[in-house]
Amino acid sequence: MDIFCVKKMIERNREKVLIVILSIAFSVPLIAQEMSLSSDNKLDSILSAMSIEDKVGQMTQLNVKLVLKPEKNPIQVDSQALDFILKNQRIGSFMNTIGRALTLMEWNYLQKTIRYFVEKNDLIPLLYGIDAVHGANYTMGSVIFPHQLGQAASWNEDLVFKASEITALECRASGIPWVFAPIVDLGRQPLWGQFFETYGEDVFLAERMAVASVSGLQNKDQGLNVGGCAKHYVGYGLPQNGKDRTTVHISDNILRELHIPPFKAAIDAGVMSVMIGSHDLNGLPMNVNRYLLTNVLRDELGFEGVLVTDWADIKNLHITHRVTSDYRRSILAAISAGVDMAMVPEDFIFYETLLDLVLAGEISEERINQSTRRIVDMKVKLGLFDEQDYLLNKKIGEESHQRVAYDLASESITVLKNVNHTLPLNKKLKVFVTGPAANDIRFQIGAWGRTWQGMDTIVTSESIMSIYARMKELGEIALLPGIAVDKILDVDSALNMASKAEVIVLCLSENPSTEKPADINSLTISNTQLEYFNRLHNLEIPIVVVLSQNRPRLLGDIAENASAVILAYQSGSMGGKAIADVIYGEVNPSGKLPFTYPRYEHGISTYDHAYADEVDPMYGTNGFNPEWEFGHGLSYSEFTYSNLSLGRDSVFKDDTLIVLVELENKGSRTGKEVVQVYISDEVASLVPSVKRLRDFKKIELDKNQSKLVTFHIDVHDLGFVHPGEASKYVESGWFTLSVGDLSARFFVRH
Repeated sequence: MDIFCVKKMIERNREKVLIVILSIAFSVPLIAQEMSLSSDNKLDSILSAMSIEDKVGQMTQLNVKLVLKPEKNPIQVDSQALDFILKNQRIGSFMNTIGRALTLMEWNYLQKTIRYFVEKNDLIPLLYGIDAVHGANYTMGSVIFPHQLGQAASWNEDLVFKASEITALECRASGIPWVFAPIVDLGRQPLWGQFFETYGEDVFLAERMAVASVSGLQNKDQGLNVGGCAKHYVGYGLPQNGKDRTTVHISDNILRELHIPPFKAAIDAGVMSVMIGSHDLNGLPMNVNRYLLTNVLRDELGFEGVLVTDWADIKNLHITHRVTSDYRRSILAAISAGVDMAMVPEDFIFYETLLDLVLAGEISEERINQSTRRIVDMKVKLGLFDEQDYLLNKKIGEESHQRVAYDLASESITVLKNVNHTLPLNKKLKVFVTGPAANDIRFQIGAWGRTWQGMDTIVTSESIMSIYARMKELGEIALLPGIAVDKILDVDSALNMASKAEVIVLCLSENPSTEKPADINSLTISNTQLEYFNRLHNLEIPIVVVLSQNRPRLLGDIAENASAVILAYQSGSMGGKAIADVIYGEVNPSGKLPFTYPRYEHGISTYDHAYADEVDPMYGTNGFNPEWEFGHGLSYSEFTYSNLSLGRDSVFKDDTLIVLVELENKGSRTGKEVVQVYISDEVASLVPSVKRLRDFKKIELDKNQSKLVTFHIDVHDLGFVHPGEASKYVESGWFTLSVGDLSARFFVRH
């Protein structure tokens, strides 16, 4: 039975139902009243009280749009549809919104109504999931933080933790206990439409950020934690053709060395759920890859939480991937491989078919019990069996939350180029601000804003400060966009205004997008923006280029001829203020690239490349030639490194390598520097990387202050995974360690 049939049945039997939802005081569900939830056998008690229909329902997640009346503002629940679905499908989870962010009042009305009908039908509490990927973005008035790529550029785990903690608080204020975040895939293919949602290209940086995010989301100390979801397991960020939801080819040893570790870090941090990637890996769709879903994720990594699919991915096994012949075989294959919950999300065939598979003995009830137990356990840990407080929680968008968003944006902004100290700008200069992102906050919010793709006008309905608005508070500013991303508007007027300025601030971007709509065929910045820059450059006035974009776009003449280049990523609701404050020196920039910024269309390479990648056509060593390297980022302070020393120059594989280096701020103002430790394996039985990030610390120093910075590096972590092996192995030999412009060698003995 599909949703259209259900709607017709409801319409034929529709009665006027008047329920004053907002005035009802709800009690704990009946099924929970029959047991002590503090007892050791609470899960067994819950499971024993559930029918097989209840259990299959727990494994089903539907789109909440199925129970909402269309095009209602504020939203309105279709009470009969909700009652019918819960009574006949016994579902355990809803997800998503109606295509836009809801107000707190709407969220609380929705959650309270759902709970009423859940209890009316004697079901256990329902688990609601949402994409809150950089804040509670689907709640109007909430704080929106920089996207994950920008967060990684801060290299500040404490701020990432705080942002995640606030995300949890503001989601819980909306009645939402589960978020589909963080993404822990590596961003090593910038054509990929979700590149901006990653923590960048490096495995070590991604591990550290993943732990900070999961720990913040699930921090019980604040009392309103949410369940995190590490996604998209595994290798999803490296599609062969750069397109979303397509084929990935990764050898097993590289998968284990680079792509699995961030998931392992999230699991060790206690992440409650993992979302499966929509891709096929080496020809096998992830949703039927029993080896990786069960043998590796469960048995090796020790994951005990909920394993959920992405949107309609079980159906796509036969529709898109074509590894099964029909929906029934797709469901059988996915559940047998280890899937706990299916994001269906808009049909009832999954529930009915899975139930039939169990009743027919093709899937055992024991297998269903495994998944149900994990789902119910997550609900218990999130407090869903407890009395829910539906009084509006006003703690969204608070000044303290905005401050964290501002700090995170400020520390993420990365100054890539600054010729002759163009930045910071003198506030007395006449500045012309132009470009599509100058006064349009949609470009700093990005996708997953108040709407999925982020370009809808609802995003601009809030009082979020743009770059121009903040600059106008600080200096003498004139504004005219001149162009859109792909369209000429009033260039001649803009050029006339620019000619009267002493400095031009050109704010460039790409239209926000994510997932399949974000598929592109070229990284080159739009011709409209490139031509506009060249015409401005002909005025022979210094140009500061600000890039608000979700991946590196090839800049060509812009990188060569701009006086300064600032990468702002997608900086969130406080990004406009933070960007302007960096431009005028209110903030000393400290962001560092979490990826390698390419120079050429087909020159995409990561920093941890092989030595052979550096061989150029003349057999020199200039083959690796990005626009800017991983870890690059300028400050208004001058930091110097000295006195690098190792605890000893010979270590065993089970030792800890102690690294000491002195950092000094020789500048005239307080600043922050990310001290990055790289280590190179000089000779190995498999081709070694030129270098690998092995540790980092973000250090703040006053002017003329110095500090001795200490690192402790586990020598075992310097190994690599051999083909056919499951863990790293450290070979004996010489290694080179580098920090800043300093280096030292050490020998590893067995």
